[in-house]
Amino acid sequence: VPKAVITSADFHPNFEGMDNFNYTLNSAPTITAGGTTAFTEQTPIVITNAIAISDSDDDDDDDSDGDADWNGGKLKVQITASNTASDSLTLPTANGGSIWLDTSGNKLMSNTTQIGTADAASVSSGTAWTFTFNSSATNALVQATGRAAQFTNSSDMPSTISRTITFTATDKNTASATATQTVTVTAVNDAPVITSNSGGATASIS
Repeated sequence: VPKAVITSADFHPNFEGMDNFNYTLNSAPTITAGGTTAFTEQTPIVITNAIAISDSDDDDDDDSDGDADWNGGKLKVQITASNTASDSLTLPTANGGSIWLDTSGNKLMSNTTQIGTADAASVSSGTAWTFTFNSSATNALVQATGRAAQFTNSSDMPSTISRTITFTATDKNTASATATQTVTVTAVNDAPVITSNSGGATASIS
């Protein structure tokens, strides 16, 4: 962690009684995304499998030394532009060996290890979704959480305006950084549905 050393010599020469002390400076997390993800109607998709998130709070840029800064840190994911009521952000809810959400208590898991909590099982429209990490979280696991987040839309006629999804990483000292990802939306031409009226002479088509 970067440190500033201030001594009595840094003050007016007549200033007395000053003991030397160290002051720790906190580095903000770094987060990069960008590019475009293509979503097709009613087919959940990972928002970005290339997002990079880390917190390197030391002098030699060894990312592992910033792991402790995630204990109490947060990752927020939100559709910040062109969201609709049928848009949702989700995570896998079964253990596939990586990041998933145990919806009994909204526990954020990495395989069998709890690394934090979510403030909801999923969110829709433009609602922010926040994950708060515990002492088991690391740079690699925070990044994996960002890469596991999914976008979906439940409508048969979704708006095809591109969505902007914003990721905000905040360490335990409240330093933060953001990145955005664009999601394009393609609607599907659904086949007609013929509904019988239980053997009557007419039927409805939709």
